[in-house]
Amino acid sequence: MVLSLNHMNIIYRSFLICLIFSHFSGVFAQENQKPLPKQGEAPQAEPSPQAEPSLWNAQPTDTGLVNYDQKEVKIPNFNWDKLKEESGGSRFYIEHHGYFRARANLLHNFDLDTYSPTEQRGTSGVLPTLSKSQHLKSGSDSISYANIRFRYEPILHISEKLRIRTTMDIADNMILGSTPDGAVLDSTLNGSLPSAYSRPDLAFGFFNDSQRPIEVGVNSYQSAFRLKNVWGEWENELLKIEVGRMRNHWGLGMVANGGQCLNCDFGDSIDRFQISTKQLDTYISLAWDFPSEGATGWNNQINTINQPYGQAKDFDQRDDINQFAITLQQRAISDDELAVRKEKLRSGKAVFEWGLYNVIRNQDMSAVSKNQNSSIAVNNSDYRLINTQSFMYQPDLFLSLSYHPTPRETYDLKLEVAGMFGSMKNLPLQNYQSLPYSSCNDPTLTLSECPSDQIIKNRYKTIQAWGYALEFRAKFKDLRWGLLQGGASGDRNAGYYGSNQFADSSVRDTTLSGFRFDRDYLVDLILFREVLGGVHNALYFKPYFGLEIPKQKDEVWGMQLSLIYSMAVKSQYTAGRESPLGLELNAEAYIAQTNRFRWSILYGFLFPLAGMNLLDTQGSKILLQAKTAQTLQMHLVFQF
Repeated sequence: MVLSLNHMNIIYRSFLICLIFSHFSGVFAQENQKPLPKQGEAPQAEPSPQAEPSLWNAQPTDTGLVNYDQKEVKIPNFNWDKLKEESGGSRFYIEHHGYFRARANLLHNFDLDTYSPTEQRGTSGVLPTLSKSQHLKSGSDSISYANIRFRYEPILHISEKLRIRTTMDIADNMILGSTPDGAVLDSTLNGSLPSAYSRPDLAFGFFNDSQRPIEVGVNSYQSAFRLKNVWGEWENELLKIEVGRMRNHWGLGMVANGGQCLNCDFGDSIDRFQISTKQLDTYISLAWDFPSEGATGWNNQINTINQPYGQAKDFDQRDDINQFAITLQQRAISDDELAVRKEKLRSGKAVFEWGLYNVIRNQDMSAVSKNQNSSIAVNNSDYRLINTQSFMYQPDLFLSLSYHPTPRETYDLKLEVAGMFGSMKNLPLQNYQSLPYSSCNDPTLTLSECPSDQIIKNRYKTIQAWGYALEFRAKFKDLRWGLLQGGASGDRNAGYYGSNQFADSSVRDTTLSGFRFDRDYLVDLILFREVLGGVHNALYFKPYFGLEIPKQKDEVWGMQLSLIYSMAVKSQYTAGRESPLGLELNAEAYIAQTNRFRWSILYGFLFPLAGMNLLDTQGSKILLQAKTAQTLQMHLVFQF
């Protein structure tokens, strides 16, 4: 039987008539079901309304008219306030946050022309291009590529005071074009395709016509899916308890950086159990951290992949790194406190905030893999313990002062200062274990003949390092300006980026004095971010000037120009044995919509100075002089 359009229309209208009739007949029946008062009795009072009304109001109102075939039918209104009230109470709901990011990069001469193929070393963390390193006539100093990331950060609200937070990266910085469908590389030289991804319809890689799906940990240089954080929170009027692998951020992000900026690449996580409370307007937090459990695995010699004994175990307790963190701070954290802070600034009052974060860690022994050819050990027989007796505490002070005399004139000053202090009685490195624990600085004397002030403990290291970061930002109407300044101590053993740390065990340096900023604390586009891999043994000075023009209620168009001068704290620890490191110019133009959209074009130009030259092994002759580097980038971010 085939129903025509006319038949369908008749059925549809009949359904509406029945629906309307049933509605009014139900109301009529309810009215007529009221019992009549008996003779001599007073009429019964109307029942009181229910204490908890339904989401759908029972009685039609004068609004919400829907026209069905020129007939006005009144429908009940939906109680949106009631829904909001219930969603914020004990009912489960999910809060969605995250962003999608696409970045296009053009990098020119990031190796600074200082890489020596004969000596297999250079002064930059970026290696030369393949064509340049193979000395081809068409060799290029430039590379261009694009990458994408989708970060999803849902908050699962189990109740008003109980929630689960997660951070997931999907296609994390995946290079567009990195997973061609067919051959990974052109295989015409050996005449065969890789068996895992071979396609019989493709002769070689030149004919790739699609991208293959990225499988988790299978066919990409890194996993397509990364679960970075997952932790639970429970709070009441007195305490807040957090447990799991959570985001680790403090202050400006100089030491612990959660990687929340839109141009960040990493993000710190910490396995932590933390209890927080607020007393006398001061937040107090005590945390028990698990930085490393040392050797872990399955305590059996066979079939470790299938896990016949269930969950993996910690092989020993003494190789664990034990860490405890204590935090004291007077800062606006809750929604109510942030609202009060905002109102103070709006009324022209200065707001001062402070915080002290102290990390204490120790380790009795270090588990070292016996298999030097593999970084993976599958059971406890693959390890040996070294008595390290390591201890360190790391205080970190954060200060913030904000003053907004008018809505269009603001001043913000922030400072973070950190130190590292401790010792390692036995450095757990293979090339140091062959050295005697103590020796004389004068090789002609035995240890018994050596004066006490000349005795050197070859494996003993004292930890003494420091770093600080200062940010001053000001705004007057549409103008922006400020100064970013900071520095970090250096170390002979720590080396420069790309060099093997502690490679030379003959260097008699008993102090670990190197401090390195977190990789996601971004100072510039080239020198510290790419070439040196972070601020280390350096001082930098970055004045900037910008213009930001409001276009709509939540949209601005802006530009910023900055100049960064960098120099070494200890020139003898640089590659070129000179203090000046570089002078870099950064420029950015952007369009931003608050928490929704950002598009920007960035340009960087680096003038490397004498500290970046490549010297011979004696440090007396310049082998290669560092040359200029440039970058042009475009970023596109969609936030939610």
